[in-house]
Formats: sequence, structure tokens, C-alpha cells
Amino acid sequence: MTLSHLKVFLWIAVFVVLLELGLEVRANQRGWDTMVFGFSLPAQSVSQQQQGNSEFGPTPAFPFRSRIVPLERESGNHRYWVASSSHAEDIYLPPPMIFPNVLERFLKEGKINSVVLNASRAGIDIPGNVDDLKRWGGQWKPDYAILYQMSLSIGSIAKHVLGSPKQVASVKASDVKEGPVTWINRLVEKTTIYANVKGQITARIGASRVLANGLGQQAEQEFTAMLRDFIGAARSIGSVPVLTTFATSYTRKHLGEIPQDIALGLFKYSSVLSVEGWVASVEQFNVAVKRVATEERVLLIDVESAVAGHPEFFRDFVHFTPAGHEAVAKAMGMALLHFEQEEALASSDRERAAP
Repeated sequence: MTLSHLKVFLWIAVFVVLLELGLEVRANQRGWDTMVFGFSLPAQSVSQQQQGNSEFGPTPAFPFRSRIVPLERESGNHRYWVASSSHAEDIYLPPPMIFPNVLERFLKEGKINSVVLNASRAGIDIPGNVDDLKRWGGQWKPDYAILYQMSLSIGSIAKHVLGSPKQVASVKASDVKEGPVTWINRLVEKTTIYANVKGQITARIGASRVLANGLGQQAEQEFTAMLRDFIGAARSIGSVPVLTTFATSYTRKHLGEIPQDIALGLFKYSSVLSVEGWVASVEQFNVAVKRVATEERVLLIDVESAVAGHPEFFRDFVHFTPAGHEAVAKAMGMALLHFEQEEALASSDRERAAP
């Protein structure tokens, strides 16, 4: 091999290293775990620091992406806990623009002295929301616990309801020999380049397979159990549970209009559901949310009716634009204001009826 050949390989190596570093900086700023930079909390992201939002968490003492408030309650103050994932955490936007914090502003404009605790973290599903409510809810004592979740639940449930389990031979750890190939494979799989390429290839291969157009009854039962777990966790700390329907940028009547990039993006959550399967699953689970709310006698906020089917409110299939965050906050705020007014009237009637 000549020196000129070595130079070509050297330039390729330099290019790959620089590309990896660039992708890792980008991923780290968005809160993802990376090989070089490790894990960065959303509160430490460059975008938030540059926008000067020091009045918002999370911080070590305040684990919420919302306006920092003391642990002690103010007299007459109402606390609302928002349990979601990236839909409500949304590190792509500054904290004042995401719907939990817009909701606080909306409620204050409606003359409710309110604090919203945004207990939403990217990547956590309803069981994670339940764990957070049990871990922090007793300290922060929210009056209401609002759940906005679904896409991650569909993805996690579809994985084992529709996925075909692989038969793997049992091998003792002591029988596995460490070698250079194994070490190199693990190193490559930790890179951000690998994660991006794998995601793109998986989506395109998945789209060419025969995909499921629904999840079935077992999936609905599992999702229903998750909802009831959240309701139980909220009630156990003295909070009023609130369920919400889930909204998507495109609905059944828009099936033929969904852009390819949005359709392919769904394979991040599940590689076994078709686009129609996603739409059908959201419909099925939203019906389940309404049924559980009725059976458990909890407040239901129909976000789907207010927001779904408006692509201008979404940057993909499930995440919101600033206008979408405003629309969600308005839908939630109006429902909560109406509920508070009804509660105040009922309390007044009870006082008048008392001897």
C-alpha cells in the first residue's frame, strides 16, 4: 500500500471522527446520552442557557421543567402536576413556550392562583410517571395530577404484543471470550453515527415489511391497567387525577396526506405497526381513556378534539409547535377552569344546605 493510499484512509478517518464529534455535540445539547460527553440534563442544554431561563428548572432541588417555586405551599395556591414525556418537556423550545408553563399563565389569567409542576421527561412512559409521582408527589403535594401520554405506550405494548420473540441459546457469561472484534462492535454501537444510521435504515426496512394495522384487545387491557395505576398513585398522595385524550397531527381522514418523513418517524416508536395501525391504536386507546375516566369518575380533558388533525400545531406526528403548545394549554386550561367553577358552586351549595 502506497503513502497516497494511506492518506485517503487517514482523511476518511478524520472526517468520520469530526462527524461523530459534531453529532455528539448536537445530541448532548438535546439531552441525549453520548459516548464522549455522557448525559446532559435538559436544564444544562446550551439553548436554555442562551435564552436566560434561570427561573425555570430542572435543578438538583427542583426536578421539574417549570417555573421554580419553593416546596412550601402559599395560602390559596393550587398546584397542578403534569405527567408526560417529551411532549411536555420539549427541550427544543424554551420553557415559557411549552404547554405546562403556558397552562400556568392561562390559569392565572382565569383568576386561579396556580403553580404547574412539569414532571415530564423524555423517554418515560406511564409507569415512569407513576414512579415520579410516588417519589416526589408526597413532598410537593399537587392538587391535581394530569396525565398526557400514549405514543410511548403504543410503542412499548406493540413490541411484545406484536413482536416475534427470538429464541436465543443460553450461554454462560464465562463462556464468552473477549476479543478485538467484540470490543470494536461495542465501540461502534455506542457512537452517535451508528444510532442515526440505524434509525434511518430500520425505518426504511420496516416500512417495506408487512405491518400490523392494529394492536388488539390485549394491548388495550395493558394500557387500561397503566391508566388505573396512575389514578391510584395520584389518589394515594391526595391528588385529583385528570386523564386526557391524545392528539396527533394526522387522523384517519388524513391517512393519504401524511408526509413520508412523518410516517417514517413513527418507526422510532414501533417497527411493527403501519401508519394506519398507529392511527387505529390512537383511536382505540383514546376510547379506553374516556371509558376509564367514566368508570373511575375522574376529570377528562379531550385534547384530541381540540388539537388533533391540525398539522400546523405539530412538528411531527406527536410533538407540538409553539402554536400547538398554546392550543393544548388552552384546552386544558378551559376544562380546569370550568371544573374549578363547578367545584366552587358545589361547595357554596353545601355550605348553604348545612344547618
